[in-house]
Amino acid sequence: MSWIAWSVMLLAAHIAAPAATLLPPSPVGIVLDVDPRLPPPIQGLAVDEAARVWAPYRVAVTLRKTPAAASSAPEGAVLSVRLAALSPRTIASSSPFGSIRFVDGRPEPLVFLHYEAIGRAIARNGALGLREEQWPALLRDRVLGRIVGRVLAHEIGHFVLRSPRHASRGLMRPIQSIAELIAGNGDIFGLTPDDLNLLRSAITLRGVVADGNAGP
Repeated sequence: MSWIAWSVMLLAAHIAAPAATLLPPSPVGIVLDVDPRLPPPIQGLAVDEAARVWAPYRVAVTLRKTPAAASSAPEGAVLSVRLAALSPRTIASSSPFGSIRFVDGRPEPLVFLHYEAIGRAIARNGALGLREEQWPALLRDRVLGRIVGRVLAHEIGHFVLRSPRHASRGLMRPIQSIAELIAGNGDIFGLTPDDLNLLRSAITLRGVVADGNAGP
């Protein structure tokens, strides 16, 4: 597939909104504190993509401001994102490209992004039909931003659903291919009815508070 066709796919993403009756009773904010080693253009595009995935479910995802630029406390639970090599030890909520740990049944407010694994997968799959060094710079940023954003959206799912479980389809599937992470069909990254029930329960019964931990 040519890079022109891929660029059209990048512009075509769409995620359908669920019925209002299935949504959580109150909005939730998630503020991502992203590892500065992730290039700033990728940071911005990735957070925008994660925000787009979660917006239909009343979960607002934003990028944390730098300390110098921050004028007030963050509006939501702070979730740190750190670049890390993929551990040889598989944990319940791990995937090839991201992971989050659970301690005593509660998610820690820390996501590990396996950025090098993403790069290797892109190289193996020959995305865009070109070697990565041949990609137009703007398209490369868009591709990586979308992939990273959807990986982060999945890990945010574990955090806000308060569960390490995976679904058989949708955003919370355990494995998502590079082609799916790039593709324009955003509907495959929605929540299932079971996921929505978990979301409503997590927000109604526990809530997500500003320090990133579940409420009592």
